[in-house]
Amino acid sequence: MRAAQYVQAAQATPIVEPVGAAERAVGPGSDTGTAAAVRAHGHALRHFRFGLIALGVLAALSACFGTLGLVRHLQKPVVRRVVMNGTTLTAMGATGNVLWTTELDSPWTERFQGEDDSTWRTQIVDMHGDGAPEVLVAAPTAPDEDQLLCFSPRGRVLWCYRAPVQVRFGMWDVNGPWRLRQMLVAPENGSRSIYLVVTHPVWWPSFVVRISPSGASKVVFASSGNIRALGEFHMASGNYILAAGVNNEYAQASLAILRQGGPPATSPQSDAVSYLCTRGCPAERPYRYILFPRSELSTASGTPYNFVAIHGRANGVTVGTDEQAVGMMAYYDFSPDLQPERVSYGDGYREVHRQFEKEGRIKHSYEQCPERRAPAILRICNENGNWRTVSVPRAP
Repeated sequence: MRAAQYVQAAQATPIVEPVGAAERAVGPGSDTGTAAAVRAHGHALRHFRFGLIALGVLAALSACFGTLGLVRHLQKPVVRRVVMNGTTLTAMGATGNVLWTTELDSPWTERFQGEDDSTWRTQIVDMHGDGAPEVLVAAPTAPDEDQLLCFSPRGRVLWCYRAPVQVRFGMWDVNGPWRLRQMLVAPENGSRSIYLVVTHPVWWPSFVVRISPSGASKVVFASSGNIRALGEFHMASGNYILAAGVNNEYAQASLAILRQGGPPATSPQSDAVSYLCTRGCPAERPYRYILFPRSELSTASGTPYNFVAIHGRANGVTVGTDEQAVGMMAYYDFSPDLQPERVSYGDGYREVHRQFEKEGRIKHSYEQCPERRAPAILRICNENGNWRTVSVPRAP
């Protein structure tokens, strides 16, 4: 306020020359008096101008420091790290200073121990591109239910998302409760959008929900199987969201390729009523939907299916299928336009194969394994619902 008052005082002071003072003091014909009056006038004018300059400098300094103080007061804090302890969420700045704390509804819980990296549950993201990032927290509200909270840089709750999904598969109504499994924040239309995986704590249906910076939500993908990973991919035809997991009807690892900004979609199923979404799901199909074959090690391990993980790389993307045998992964390389190029097994394949030979689960040797000599067969469905098979050569 003092700065503002100084500025107003400086602006309100009129700059007036004391014209006519010398003429009133000295009459006509008095040269000596005229010279003295002129000198006196000059001294007074210099003092007057110096005073105005000093006053201007003082006003400028006051305004400057006042403005800096106002900027410091109005500047939003920048959150660099968040820490969870029980029900307490603490936001910290660059030096580790505590910016704010808040209490959540339920204690922090690791939902999928041993399966997923839970670091995705807290993310610091500049949703609006204004240099002041928000804090996203996927937090429990009950033993089997989660919510997504968006906090302002000062710790105020901007919005809260709890999955309101109500769908039917066959004759079975699935109304929750719903957990959050993965979260991806991707650039979209000059800002950022949140893509959130919503899963049931017991059964297999899952969904990808898109949430805008303001908290508006929309289901963009419904899956007849658990989605375990999200990724983003850019190619000449546009930007895409990758949703990887498993399809329970086919008992195979799956990858849905969703066009950003495209129509919401549902995984392509057969006419088997049990896995067909009959109410509450989008009618369209994904841009591409890929089923990955199970390896003989996956079958011999006694597990019900394999599932997908996503690995980014410079020129394309690598999709790894976890065959659920210890140390066993199959890696599918896709080109920059998402065409399958080759498949190779992880370095544990030989050892697991030989172990299964000893146990009698596999009847042939690793060297004579027919699977190693044949291409892998992918099934790919396009946005029109048409399936095709693609043979993928195996790398040495």
